Amino acid sequence: MAIIKVYLKFIALFIHSPKNWPTQTFGNKKINVLAVYLSLNQKDSICSWFKTDDANRTASQSFEADIKIPWGRFAFLCLMKTHKVIKLLKNQEDSEAHFPWIEEYVRYEAGIVLAGELFNIVSPLAVLVSNDHNGVSRAIISVAKDRGIKTIYTQHGQIGGVFPRLTFDLSLLDGIQALNQYIKSGVPTGEVVITGRRSITQFIKNESNNSDCIGVATNNDDEIETWDGILKILAKRNSRVILRTHPADRRRTKWEKLAFKHQVEMDYGSLKNYLSRIKILISGLSGIALDAHLLGVRSILVYPNQKFRTGIMKDYYGYVKYQISKECLEINELERLIEETQSEESIFNNSIYYECGLIENPNHLKALTLSKYIESIIDNNSFSLGEEDSFDCGIIEDKSFFAPKTYLQKINL
Repeated sequence: MAIIKVYLKFIALFIHSPKNWPTQTFGNKKINVLAVYLSLNQKDSICSWFKTDDANRTASQSFEADIKIPWGRFAFLCLMKTHKVIKLLKNQEDSEAHFPWIEEYVRYEAGIVLAGELFNIVSPLAVLVSNDHNGVSRAIISVAKDRGIKTIYTQHGQIGGVFPRLTFDLSLLDGIQALNQYIKSGVPTGEVVITGRRSITQFIKNESNNSDCIGVATNNDDEIETWDGILKILAKRNSRVILRTHPADRRRTKWEKLAFKHQVEMDYGSLKNYLSRIKILISGLSGIALDAHLLGVRSILVYPNQKFRTGIMKDYYGYVKYQISKECLEINELERLIEETQSEESIFNNSIYYECGLIENPNHLKALTLSKYIESIIDNNSFSLGEEDSFDCGIIEDKSFFAPKTYLQKINL
């Protein structure tokens, strides 16, 4: 049944998406950086600071990109590769452990071909991505390395405990928390620069929020049945509830039906506006809890996916450990936790672990770092930010990295 669903998904994508590469070519033009994004989150993490011009271009299936990646072509390749992947997995001794991830394996195989076609159209000095673990992103990175194209990574979300080792030529990270998590998978190769998470002006502590609204934020891996039970409990409180789904979740119609069932409002606006409307956030494993914390919104962590209640996925981002969120293991505890959370004062200093607000103007630092790195490639010099007045070098677990001097002072490194 799962395999049939994979086939149907790719067929629908093929029918409704463009199937041909654009006719324009960049063969005679010198491209320094090609930024590739494949989702709204990836776009936001790149386009907020990466400025396009004749030497710096974007590629995506989105209409506004300089190079339109034909997602129908990608779906066709996925359909062609699915049988090969199934056959390969069946021959593995631990095939049962791999089959739940069959779609990502197929996307990687199709992505290898797609990335090759992309780099036939444009051959940049470096490719910039903001995802290091999904199938297509890994394929793009792999093909780029095979062709001698430098790989650059900018972090787009919180880093958990099972992310792959950083093997990019240049990695732009939010802070020490991310670097420590990556080091668990192996000491990163290439240059690492701490640039900050986002501009501090985006977060204004909302301690005066008198709203009695409860926010519910869902994620791609969440089981709708579990949220059904949670919303049923919230309905008994007669509280106003606002439901927000992950931007990349394709089950929007199902979520809207669930919201209608429990008379819950759906939110489609900006994240900051959503968080400004609520007093308490209930979410699964998602970076939204940290955003809520910075805006003075208390949060409760639930586990809408049963597989995440134990092992490495439990408190994946450390929000419970560092008192960003309260933990709810059983939904019958939710009512008590809501009452406790409403009576407590917000704690803001715990977000220091995630480096939010410690570095001013991260977008400027990312753009500066990228510019310096491309200069080092063109001039055939070694990359360094240590000579910059605002940067210095730190070392963690034998891995050297660059970071703003003020940041290193604040974290005592």
